[in-house]
Amino acid sequence: MSNLVAKNNELPLAATHLVRDNCLCLHVHRAARALARRFDDVLRPLDLTNGQFSLLMSLNRPEPPTLGSVASLLAMDRTTLTANLKPLERRRLLKVSVDKEDRRSRRLALMPAGRSLLTKGADRSGREGIFQIDIQSGEATAVTLRDGLTTLAQWSPDSKKVYFNPDGLLVERDLASGVERNIYDGARNGAISPDGQYFAVAGTDLITKSPTLLLVPVSGGPPRELLHLRPTESLARVNVWTPDSRAIIVTKDNGSHGELWLVPVTGDRLRKLEIDPDTWSKGSSELQAGFSLSPDGRSIAGQIGKIAAEVWALENFLPAPPAKK
Repeated sequence: MSNLVAKNNELPLAATHLVRDNCLCLHVHRAARALARRFDDVLRPLDLTNGQFSLLMSLNRPEPPTLGSVASLLAMDRTTLTANLKPLERRRLLKVSVDKEDRRSRRLALMPAGRSLLTKGADRSGREGIFQIDIQSGEATAVTLRDGLTTLAQWSPDSKKVYFNPDGLLVERDLASGVERNIYDGARNGAISPDGQYFAVAGTDLITKSPTLLLVPVSGGPPRELLHLRPTESLARVNVWTPDSRAIIVTKDNGSHGELWLVPVTGDRLRKLEIDPDTWSKGSSELQAGFSLSPDGRSIAGQIGKIAAEVWALENFLPAPPAKK
C-alpha cells in the first residue's frame, strides 16, 4: 500500500480500487448484506426480518436462556439485543422476565404464539388462506382456506384462537376444535385488546358514510361507537392498544395532515397527542410505516418519509482501463 500513497499525502484513486477489489472485510460485508436481503424477502410475508427469525430460533430451548447468553450466541451487544426484543415482545412472540436466581439478569422465553407464525398465503393448488408456520420445522398448516382475506390475522392472547377478516367479516376460529364464529360484519381493519376482551375496528356509518371507531366485544353483543369522524376524514390505522387495554391510539387523517388521538374505551374524553407538529403536520403521506407503542405504554415510535426521486452523477468509480501495448 505504501507505494500507492502520493507525494502530497493524498490517497490516490488506485488505492480505492485496490481496497474495492481485494479487501476481504468489504466483500464479506457486501455478501452478508446481499444474503440478508434475500432472507428478508422470503420472511416478509411472516412480518419478520432475518434477524428476528434467528432471534426466535435461538430461544427454542428446554429452559429460557439468559439475555447475555443469547447476545453471545447472536454476536450482538446487550443494548442492541434489548432493542430488537421490544417489537417481538409487543407481538407476544416472546416474554422477558426476571431471573428467579439472579434478579439482575433477564431470561427470554418463547410464548405459545412465538413457536409459530400466522401469514396470509396460498397452497400449491392456489387456494388462498391463513397459514400457521412452525418456526422450527418450517412446516405450514392451513388454518382456513377462503377467498377475500385481508391482512388481518391475529392470535388471541392465549394463542388458542385466531382472528381473521374475510370480505369485511371479523371471524374467530378455535384452533383445537376448528369451530368458527362470526363476531362482526363490516370490519375493515382492527386489533384485539391485550386482555382479549374487545376488538377495536374501523367501520362506516351507513347513513352519513362517516368513518367510525367501534368497540366490538369478542364474547358477542352489539358494538359501541367510540369515535365518529367527518365524511372528509379517515382512520388511517387502528392497530395500537395501550398495555392496560383501556385506550386505543389511532391515526386520524383530515386530508392535509395526520394526527394521533388517544381514544379511551371507558367513555372518558378523547385526547389529541401533542407530537412535534413539524413531524406530524406535513401530510399524512409521511406516516408510511405507522407507529408502535412501547411495552410500558410511555413512548411512541414511528417512521416517516416521502417518496422522492434523485439524480446522482458518479465519477471515477470504474477501474482504469488497461494500458494499450
